[in-house]
Amino acid sequence: MVIDKLKQADAKTYPGVGNWVQAFQDATKGYDPTKPGRNSQLDDIDTLLTQNPLFWRAYYEIAPGDPGLSLLQAGLLQAGGEIYRSSHLLTVYRQCPGIDDDTRRMLLSVQARNQRLVQAFTPLVNKGIKLYDKGEYASAIREYEKTLKIWPQFGWCQYELGLTKFQQSEIAAGRKPLPAGTVVLGRPTRTIPAEVLSLYTSARRHDPFRFQAYQGSDKSVILQLKVLTKAGLPAWKELSTKTAPVVENRTMMLCGVVCQRIGSHDLALAACQVLVARRGRYHPNDHPFISKSLRELAPGPVTERVLERLAGEQVTALRLIAPAQDD
Repeated sequence: MVIDKLKQADAKTYPGVGNWVQAFQDATKGYDPTKPGRNSQLDDIDTLLTQNPLFWRAYYEIAPGDPGLSLLQAGLLQAGGEIYRSSHLLTVYRQCPGIDDDTRRMLLSVQARNQRLVQAFTPLVNKGIKLYDKGEYASAIREYEKTLKIWPQFGWCQYELGLTKFQQSEIAAGRKPLPAGTVVLGRPTRTIPAEVLSLYTSARRHDPFRFQAYQGSDKSVILQLKVLTKAGLPAWKELSTKTAPVVENRTMMLCGVVCQRIGSHDLALAACQVLVARRGRYHPNDHPFISKSLRELAPGPVTERVLERLAGEQVTALRLIAPAQDD
């Protein structure tokens, strides 16, 4: 539905939209979500979406907070297996003003599907956790690895696999396993193997609020954990329990800043756009914030042109779904 609307956009007024739609069509040839196996999931969604400068060029040609863009971005992340990130984006976008009831139901339906998918895989992870609790680490690892073959972007499972491999390495080194819930930060006597660190990194990428995965001696990761636990999680809890735009701007701003600091830049940009939609305009402080995240996600000349455009005069923005009118 949203892609069809994007195809109708005037190419001269919205050149970025047309360029990205063409990239989308090229990347989704043969994609059929109704078929099992390879064709049921979009490959490498970040190359098509989050790390694609053409997408961000189109993104900033569309009105801030447009629910059609919200549906597109969250739906494509879902199709690419990024279930947690899709849900997180929807949590942010639900705070946009002017969402009509029908569109809100569509957003909630995407969110509900994400929740069903996580619920369907939860017993598989719990099976591994039970084996882990019994000290049967090799069996737990096999269960986690089987699950990740089905859903490679399952951040929770990646974290549990990393934790199990770490405990296994501790025993092999003649040390006692760490108590449940222990987070290892900068302990030279508890060096985390590279394979485990890689799993934790991947878990953070796919599920950025999985705070247990912020482990290791890397100072940037330690700082991210501090920011997340002290400011991010309380603000996110407030945000995620609200289904209407009632969270204060300062809470939304805090969520955006935290997301940027933990490297979840697409979420940070979404939070910024919600604030822009609420204000009805860009604020001078938005530009350096947007610049930082865009340059992290999709560096290059296309992004620099987007930032030049945002720094210039106000231009016409494409509307995919008209905002609801206040009573």
